[in-house]
Amino acid sequence: MKTLIMTLLLTLSLNVSAADCFDLLAGQFTDAGDVCLEVNGDDLTVTYTTQDGWMLDETQLWVGSDLADMPQNRKGNPKIGNFPYKAEGLFPATSYSYTLSLSALGVTSCGSQLYVAAHAVVGVDNGGGLQTETGWSAGDRFVSRGSWATYSTYTVPCDDPNGGGGTGGCETAYAVGDRTLISLGITNSRWGWEITGVTPGSYNYPIYAGAGQNDLSKGTHVGTLVVSYTCPPFGGCLMSVTYDMFGGFELNATHLYVGSDHLQSIAPGSYGNIHENLNGATQDNFVLNLSGGAYNIVAHGVVCGE
Repeated sequence: MKTLIMTLLLTLSLNVSAADCFDLLAGQFTDAGDVCLEVNGDDLTVTYTTQDGWMLDETQLWVGSDLADMPQNRKGNPKIGNFPYKAEGLFPATSYSYTLSLSALGVTSCGSQLYVAAHAVVGVDNGGGLQTETGWSAGDRFVSRGSWATYSTYTVPCDDPNGGGGTGGCETAYAVGDRTLISLGITNSRWGWEITGVTPGSYNYPIYAGAGQNDLSKGTHVGTLVVSYTCPPFGGCLMSVTYDMFGGFELNATHLYVGSDHLQSIAPGSYGNIHENLNGATQDNFVLNLSGGAYNIVAHGVVCGE
């Protein structure tokens, strides 16, 4: 059977988070529903939901902090028969949920990373009988050849969807740009911004924490994102991106996306440039080699302080 690995970067919240959902693909290409994840108190809830006549027959789930601990074969594909969470004989159910303790999974603070493998067997009446397919949550390919298994990343913010506080005085933060993540079509509820069309030059962008619903009045101005983009006449282009925190605020983690295309995934763990376990740094810097032209930037961080 085919499988999925979804890399989830979790930031622990004591509130109820908005669910983020990934398509549940039947036979690799048919959208048969969703796999949704959300934090409820101290638990992670994973919910399978079907649509358009598709129904669940089986679900298998593994979650852990180290991918090496997942039941797998020599090629690295998960062995779903050995997954610890499973349900069979569900047909004709259209929804099924698992609730897992975050602390039991080793999640104790913002920035903790989990890996999740989710599998389902789904069926639909195609007019000539029951058609059954393997289903996996949509994402990037897990292995380059053979299995069409994919992985995705998912971040539960430190603050609640409306901008409330998070664990240990830490909150999600973004540099303010000209497009919201909602307007990019990659989320229905998560706040945050993309800075678009950055050309060579020097720029400053405010960093806000806890600005739920992209409402700056709900957030706190915690620092400045300093961008310096240079393209010498001879040689490659360089972009320096610096998170510069105000007094009283510290960084726990930073996640930076820089690309000629718009951001494709809401999860900061997929941004491509990641610094974690910063342990109270007041400044963090990325230097990127670029080919020139205009770039889009999404600067996410986990900020702790006042």
